Amino acid sequence: MFGNNPAIAGSIRRNPTFRWLCAGSGLNSAGMQGEQVVLGLLVYQLTGSSAWVGISLALSFLPMLLIGVPAGALADRFDRRKVLIKTEFVLSLALALFAVFLASNRIGLSAALLMSVVSGSLRALHHPARLSFTGDISGNSGMVVALSFLGIVSRFGQLVGALFAGLIMEVFGPGMAYFALAFGHLIAAFCFIKTSIKSLSNLATDLLAETTTASKSLRYSIKEYVSLLFGSSTLMLLLIFASVIEIFGFSFATALPEIAVLRLSLDAGGLGFMHAARAAGGLFGAWLLSVLIIGQLGRLYLGVMAGFGLALCFLAFAPAFVSVLLCVALIAVFASSADILVQGMMQLCVPDALRGRAMGAWVVALGMGPIGHLELGLLISLFGVTIALLTNGIVLLFIGLIAWFFSKSVLAIKNHAHPDD
Repeated sequence: MFGNNPAIAGSIRRNPTFRWLCAGSGLNSAGMQGEQVVLGLLVYQLTGSSAWVGISLALSFLPMLLIGVPAGALADRFDRRKVLIKTEFVLSLALALFAVFLASNRIGLSAALLMSVVSGSLRALHHPARLSFTGDISGNSGMVVALSFLGIVSRFGQLVGALFAGLIMEVFGPGMAYFALAFGHLIAAFCFIKTSIKSLSNLATDLLAETTTASKSLRYSIKEYVSLLFGSSTLMLLLIFASVIEIFGFSFATALPEIAVLRLSLDAGGLGFMHAARAAGGLFGAWLLSVLIIGQLGRLYLGVMAGFGLALCFLAFAPAFVSVLLCVALIAVFASSADILVQGMMQLCVPDALRGRAMGAWVVALGMGPIGHLELGLLISLFGVTIALLTNGIVLLFIGLIAWFFSKSVLAIKNHAHPDD
């Protein structure tokens, strides 16, 4: 089931376009994670309610549900590199403007929620372009390895972003924290500018030229996307499973501010360390997938889903700071593994020219996050953190085990780079 493939990994690492893509992705992830830390604590300070924290995080993911389909079509029709550059510049500008308002003490809850929607919309455009661009560089044989490398730098960026955003907010306030986030996204834009289409394979170059000059309308591209989704039972199942993990798994971030403040009596710096542990666990999970070539991708994915649920149950009863950090890190190992595996499997299920639309499906699953954040926030308000996390963990564990016995098409997905295939 496992085997090393140093030739593929070395080739990907040496690709200059992939290096700049990783640099920009790391900075983008630092900004995204840092924004979650600052926004979550800001909203909690404004309202004193985990339910409102859940709402704020839900609003940041809602645009992904609404525009994931057209974003995937855009990633197939236009130059993916230019999409990455433009979204970073606009996101940097939006965060900087929000920082100005924060510094002038003119920010209330409604403005914070609006910023959450704006940044979520820009990230919805960014994700399918970045992930499908990664697939162009690596090809099918190196898909999981390339996504794992990208996951490593992204999780490292999340770790740094969580730590620095929490510390900057604690020392200088939320306005300066948002200024720092804006600067990071500006640097990311310049990293994406350094990527070169010439360094891609001929196949990827031809693909990008074809998609940027296509005469098809965006509306027709979306129709093709819908036909692809409903015409492939495997892709649809992957979308459903990714949505389940998003709703019942990734929503655990809603509980972290209350765990930090009420259970552990921590401040912004402590919450930053919790998010840093999350990033560190995700980094470790991505590293594992980068050094091990997995033959049976589907089987591993469903096992990861069940393990994710079990880890949530551990967090529900974690009594102290160290145990919480360990549980958060373990959850993140499963979370990053689930993301990387499903991204690779979705792209392997479609023709090369439809990578963007496959990643649009993943963004749609990501957009299911609002349901999870609202659900967990409501459960915390009604029954407390322990019961809420335990409920989500049991649901995810149960669905993962059931899917193992009944989802034959997903279980059959294999890594094209594995020597036994």
